[in-house]
Amino acid sequence: ALQVLHDRGIGIDSSISFFMPAHWSLVPNLHLISFRDLLQHTSGIRDVSGSCDNADELTYDVTKMRISDGILESDHGIPCYQNVNFALFRILIPYLMGHTYPGNDTDDATQTAIWYRDYVIQNVLVPSAVYNVDLKPWDSYPTLAYPYPYLSFNGKDPGDWTLIAGGGGWYMSALDVNRILTTLLYTSHLLPAQTRQEMLDSGLGVQHADLG
Repeated sequence: ALQVLHDRGIGIDSSISFFMPAHWSLVPNLHLISFRDLLQHTSGIRDVSGSCDNADELTYDVTKMRISDGILESDHGIPCYQNVNFALFRILIPYLMGHTYPGNDTDDATQTAIWYRDYVIQNVLVPSAVYNVDLKPWDSYPTLAYPYPYLSFNGKDPGDWTLIAGGGGWYMSALDVNRILTTLLYTSHLLPAQTRQEMLDSGLGVQHADLG
């Protein structure tokens, strides 16, 4: 997200309302939400229960619904961890890059997801020497998720995250994660030094102190 904003000369304190799909219902308080708010989980967006339980699915329809629900002005700026803040970038990044609405939400959900996936692969993973990584597991040897602490449950295949990515979903090894972090922190292949330092100092897209 920071890479796209930098490349397009858009400040992180710009309102997201200028870059949302035009056909979405853009409620009055949406202008309060900046890219910084999404990256710091201070947007004021709450989940289906109206709380910070992080209970939302991350589908296109649910993400669109959270925007149409709007936010309370009193909630804006208050830390509240919601994966939907990150999932919004699955839609925002393609629109920032020039994607146009195809005419129905089903196609838009698929097309934005593919744009997002391809952007991350080409501009984050490949420059970090991370290959053969995707938003879905390999069919022959799927990655399995286990509870922690271990409770003798069978491992679960989390499935295909292509249409719900943003708050998670990339299938990669610990070595792949290390390569991305090393490239991010010690080179300018992903972000220029000033943007990278602002990301770290302000907790943009990384764990923020106020969230525990």
